[in-house]
Amino acid sequence: MERTMLGNFGSVATVGLECESENLGSCMPVVYSNRTMDMAGEAVDKEEVIVAEAIMDVLGLLPLVVFLVWMYRKQDAIVADVDANSVTVDDYTVLVKGLPKIASDTSLLQHMERFGQVVEVQLGRDVGNMLNLTMRRGALAKRIESQLAKQHQASEKGNNRAVSAAEARSKVLVSEVRDINKQVREMIAHAGEAEAAMAFVTFREEQAYMACLQSKPQFWYERLFADKSVKFEGKLLKFAPAPPPSDILWENLGVSRKNQMFRSCLAWMCFIVLLVISFALITVVTSMQSSLQQVDDATCAASQCEYDYQANPPEITSIQARNTYYFCFTDKFWSGEPAADATELTCTTQLSDCYACYCFKLIQGGDLFGKEQTYCKPYTSGYTIELGLGVLSTVLVVAINFALKSVATRLVELEKHHNTSSFQSSTMEKLFVAQFINTAMVAVIVNARWPWITDQLEGTPLDGNAFIGQYTDIDSTWYQDVGSSIVVTMMVSPVFKRAMVLYQYFAIKWARFSADKSALTQHELNAAYMGPEFLLAERYGELLNAVFVTLTFCSGMPILVPLAALNLISQYFADKYELLRQSREPPRYQTNLADAALRHLVGAPVVHLCFASWMFTFFYAARDEPLDSLFGAQLRLLLTIIGGLPDPIGNLFGALDVDTAKSRLLQRNGAPVVFVLFLLIWALVLSVVYKLGSKRLKALAGGSNQVAVELEGCPPLDIAIRTGRLYGMSSYCIRENQKYAAAFIVPEFNEIDDVSAPKVSGLEDRDEEHTQGEDGVQNMQRQDWGDDMYS
Repeated sequence: MERTMLGNFGSVATVGLECESENLGSCMPVVYSNRTMDMAGEAVDKEEVIVAEAIMDVLGLLPLVVFLVWMYRKQDAIVADVDANSVTVDDYTVLVKGLPKIASDTSLLQHMERFGQVVEVQLGRDVGNMLNLTMRRGALAKRIESQLAKQHQASEKGNNRAVSAAEARSKVLVSEVRDINKQVREMIAHAGEAEAAMAFVTFREEQAYMACLQSKPQFWYERLFADKSVKFEGKLLKFAPAPPPSDILWENLGVSRKNQMFRSCLAWMCFIVLLVISFALITVVTSMQSSLQQVDDATCAASQCEYDYQANPPEITSIQARNTYYFCFTDKFWSGEPAADATELTCTTQLSDCYACYCFKLIQGGDLFGKEQTYCKPYTSGYTIELGLGVLSTVLVVAINFALKSVATRLVELEKHHNTSSFQSSTMEKLFVAQFINTAMVAVIVNARWPWITDQLEGTPLDGNAFIGQYTDIDSTWYQDVGSSIVVTMMVSPVFKRAMVLYQYFAIKWARFSADKSALTQHELNAAYMGPEFLLAERYGELLNAVFVTLTFCSGMPILVPLAALNLISQYFADKYELLRQSREPPRYQTNLADAALRHLVGAPVVHLCFASWMFTFFYAARDEPLDSLFGAQLRLLLTIIGGLPDPIGNLFGALDVDTAKSRLLQRNGAPVVFVLFLLIWALVLSVVYKLGSKRLKALAGGSNQVAVELEGCPPLDIAIRTGRLYGMSSYCIRENQKYAAAFIVPEFNEIDDVSAPKVSGLEDRDEEHTQGEDGVQNMQRQDWGDDMYS
């Protein structure tokens, strides 16, 4: 696997930096001892080959950039096409914000009728606690029904013990329901005082919907001097297209924007703490692995031992040498008694490496289990432990990424998003950040040498236990140790995820088989056949992680490209099967999630080019004069600014020397990459400046961010409902949202503790909220957040 990496480019002798001291400023790049390599029987200059590879890398990146630009346009076209060819209730509904704290739906309905006939008004009040309690009560009602079914089954079988146990559990659940009912009644008494955070106003006709959105004042003086007739109870309302009704999280509508921002910061802080903990766990395993005395081909090839390392297998003929090597590695003599001329033996790292290289070569050739099995046992023990720790490190990364999925979801719940789309977007961002850091960056950070950090840790308990990496650059041994671990993780992680799909398949089959045999209530049977949720945020997070890890390191490790392709292909078919065969139907999302993913993908080419510029320029080459004349001044200025920042930021915790970077990034072998990197950065900067500038100019001219809406030719809402053209929910009433169905399940039982015949009432037992108008449209009287809804 390492042979496919840039670190094994050609046959090189000493590669890297030669330093006169630990100060990186004294380091100079070494020149190849062999400037040519054999290619198709001809000697080719290595510098020219690397320049060609850099050009191919840039050409391979251009299709991705073109694809991202095309995808931005294509996504807008797809959204417009879907919107134009489907009729949904949100095509008639506006989201109203800026309401007075105490607002009634009746008065709002009268105010909004100036745009056209209003079908429905739903107020989003701060009743999250009440809704959560009623959801809890609905879940308890299902459990009560299950216990009563068990009690009835046990009674038919004459199992009095089981009857008593089920009856006791039922009484406990009923007691909990009564406590909830008491709390709900207290909340109902103050339900009218709950603040109206926003409202969803549904019009009968699309023209009224558009007229409402277009009524937003375009100029600041229009907003300042707006007529009282357009204000609602003295406040100028804010209108925006409403999200789909299935996308709304009603329990969070009362949370203000400021409160959400505070919660988001708190959630990110907790998430960072978890990432630090996972980083510490991986660091411990990596440090244990690094502490073992192991060698590699490069070290062994350069060693001067009393045997031919290139022989297969090598052989140590000198007894004295065998004893010396063994002693320097283990501090014990192989023969048991020291030889007369070895009593004053002075060991060196090279002598210890000679023993390790000898046994390492035997392992590579498969000759270890011969006559040298006992002689090499000290080395093979450490070698086995190192392999085990490497596997443990990979498994640990995959396990932590899997565990962080549920943790990220819990943290995002604390942010109290108003809709599922923003909830999923936040979840995707956290999962992507966590997986990318654990999969790629932790291995890089742990194995890198950070002089500033090690100086700060000197004399502390962490001295020698953390940040003990030795790599100051991306050299050949870096690819063998760090690069290999990243590649292995990218190979194992998709296999683990596809295995989870297979496990889920058998788990669902078993759950449905068991439910067919043992389900006692309709709720239990429905739950078995409903299937798990299809979490789109997890899929986006995995996709972004695969793309970013691949693009970050594929310049030096091109094997990541086919691995990523196989990963994405397998993910496509696995997700397709999960969505169509296993999962329940997902809610209708907005475009937030796709937009956020595309915004993140824009950074992938930039990250790729930054790492590629450093990977390709590790091999010394002459300065590229055209690049120097074009961007040399800008590059030096940028690096000078970075170097002028206070330490440790200015020197990247002691790992970066600005002077070395200035000369290195202008080499011929990195010129194509650096050139495209500068062009891409300038393009992104100009794009951002253009968007912000045009927005600011419009604001200075008096314009506002008026919502761009167009008529789609939707029929009146009542006709769309009667003709079956309406897709999805037909109302913003919370009762129509299956996600909150449990909130309307009310267990009814006698006031005495006898719960032998309770009744679980659902939507059909509740009083109707809607009345039919003359036109056949459901005219909303009011969304009752009081006794009728939470009795």
